[in-house]
Amino acid sequence: ANMERSVLDKYQPIPDKEPQVTSHVRAMWQDILDDTMHAEDYTAESWEEETVNRKLTEATIKALGRLVSVTLVDRSDENGKRCFRYRVEFEKNTLLQRFVFDKKNKVVSCPVEDIK
Repeated sequence: ANMERSVLDKYQPIPDKEPQVTSHVRAMWQDILDDTMHAEDYTAESWEEETVNRKLTEATIKALGRLVSVTLVDRSDENGKRCFRYRVEFEKNTLLQRFVFDKKNKVVSCPVEDIK
């Protein structure tokens, strides 16, 4: 009873007014799982970081299982960038992941904030 809820549990689905972004995020996740990521989806800096992290976390990513759903749970604007937080559900785990896009719709960052 004293256990604190996970960060993921604090976020509930919200209306998705930009479904094309959600579709793109889902496609990028599928590309990660299929090992077919595209550099043009990311800024140069985030692409470099993603490719380095990909090598370090490949086993973890494969352990997630099949991608089940991508659900928008938060949307904001910060310093001229668009921020989207998603509940990304896989067969074996669920992630809370924040995607930050620049004005050219390239990913600036996409940290995982929680995993359950």
